[in-house]
Amino acid sequence: MVHLRRLRHRPESGPQLTPWGFYATTPTKHRRDPLKAMGVAAALTLVLAFGGCVVAVGNAAQDLGGAWSAATGPVAATTHTQVRLGEAFTLAGFRVAPGWTLAEESFDRQTLTGLRVTNTGDHAAELRYGFTFRQGSTWLAEIDCFCAPVPPGATAMMQCFPTTHLPLGYDHIVVADSF
Repeated sequence: MVHLRRLRHRPESGPQLTPWGFYATTPTKHRRDPLKAMGVAAALTLVLAFGGCVVAVGNAAQDLGGAWSAATGPVAATTHTQVRLGEAFTLAGFRVAPGWTLAEESFDRQTLTGLRVTNTGDHAAELRYGFTFRQGSTWLAEIDCFCAPVPPGATAMMQCFPTTHLPLGYDHIVVADSF
């Protein structure tokens, strides 16, 4: 007797003959879906683009922070001094002559008049002073005065914006240079 071994049938690749006479393809193990691959590629692109934007913003912030920390101080330093009404003083390269006073303008407004300034610096400069009237550390009123650029050694008159109400109880005046 002949022993028949059980033969294992291995189908050949390609179309196979079925019992009904039609050809069928062998099923593949991993069939790749093109839409799924495009979705994965789009998601990866978005993640990389977002990461690139985060890095760019971080670098810009670091550069800006370095520029700010490199600054040694304010661009225009404000200087100030305490004065008495009508007395001469020097502030920010300008000498103010004595004799300036408070004057009444129309509609119960007060201003400063007689402010003659001389440029003691070596270049032409414009000037803006803020005269703050105080009682102790309390701010009561402020009058802003200005003049056009004054050449070195020249004298000019300042123009002042009036304040609406100046209390009589001030005990000192603080003058601050704004330019």
